[in-house]
Amino acid sequence: MKFLKKMLTLCMLCGIIASCGFGFDVQADEIEIDLSLQEAKKMAWLQVNSVIEGNQDVGLWSLDMEVSDCKRLYDCNNNITAYCVSFTNGNGESCGYVVVGADENVAPIVEFSTEGEFFSQNTERVYYFGEYDYYVNRGKGDQLENISSKLEEEDKYISRKKAKKIKVDGDYGEEWEFFQENYLDKKKSNVSVKAKGNSVKKTITSKEAKGIITDPYKIEDDWISIAPIDAARYNHNYFTTSNFKGDNNCAPTAGVNLMLYWNTKEPNKYASLKYKNSWNSAYSKMYSYMKTKKNNGTYDEDIRDGIKKYLNLCGFKKSVVKLNDSPDFYDVVEELDNGGASRPFVFGVMNHGTYKDHAVLALGYMEFEYKSKQKILKGRYSRYLRVADGWSASPNRFIHFDLGHTKNDRSMITVKIKK
Repeated sequence: MKFLKKMLTLCMLCGIIASCGFGFDVQADEIEIDLSLQEAKKMAWLQVNSVIEGNQDVGLWSLDMEVSDCKRLYDCNNNITAYCVSFTNGNGESCGYVVVGADENVAPIVEFSTEGEFFSQNTERVYYFGEYDYYVNRGKGDQLENISSKLEEEDKYISRKKAKKIKVDGDYGEEWEFFQENYLDKKKSNVSVKAKGNSVKKTITSKEAKGIITDPYKIEDDWISIAPIDAARYNHNYFTTSNFKGDNNCAPTAGVNLMLYWNTKEPNKYASLKYKNSWNSAYSKMYSYMKTKKNNGTYDEDIRDGIKKYLNLCGFKKSVVKLNDSPDFYDVVEELDNGGASRPFVFGVMNHGTYKDHAVLALGYMEFEYKSKQKILKGRYSRYLRVADGWSASPNRFIHFDLGHTKNDRSMITVKIKK
């Protein structure tokens, strides 16, 4: 089931829990927080997951929601004090928001709503100085207007000069520590530590990475945080290479599975991706457009061109299909994060211990973080892609992003489908 990589001659990413390299470090009574925009989205998903798992009043919340916006909130000295993460459902309807503190001076979760919109949904800058009040400047000179409280006119405004003197300086160290222990380490108790004598295995081995992986939790130990992210509504049956005619046909199978994902997620919008209402017809076109060869497989450039040509055939001529010959993990996050795009992509590996040269559909990722640099990984992170591998119909297998294959020869074909 070959996938071939062709280089140019002269030039060469249930509950949804998320914590990816959070900038906090707990030592005794000291805790320091400095969240990024991406981390704030993941904190918001932690809150969503907690509410749903706790059988609280979930309102419009569900794990199929998507982040529609992540707004930075500032003080008047241009420091980020919090983030507002807003959600929508599959129909584009607002499903509430979570306000996340940006550092230890603000509560980890300031507030949240399981329905409706945040007080400001446009591009205006929002100011947050603590408590539950949010301000904007709406053309009244130096005056900031409180948009979150029903106040009398004389109490509704504050001067920027006065606001500059406000120091957001709460004491939330214990809350952040509690949040870490009860949310970020939540899954850790389910992982058995594998000990031999006095040694404890910390992360995946090269041998394990070369096999078929169905549960990364079983081969990762002693981690401090875990970030699992899956594309929205990914979990259904996919095609395998044996469902279609031809040899070395993993690439056109992955291409058809990509069309299946979008068609299943939004059947009305993407009905035409099932060519002539037949997945066998879709496969025949994909196989032809990708120039798949019986004995040679498919070149990655032809995967890109074949998907683009197929989308044109189905009426999505403005679609953007790109080949990334040297992806890093931030490229994966950009495509798959539920806080962002939630776009599956075709991933190619070379010389994998089990899959050999193979193309799969990537549907999610998992990132384990360690306190210290791991020798085999040459870093603190162990990362996996959840894949529909073309061998199993269920998307319950994982490929390690860095190990088990030739790292410098991996690739991803990303797709933005547009009419």
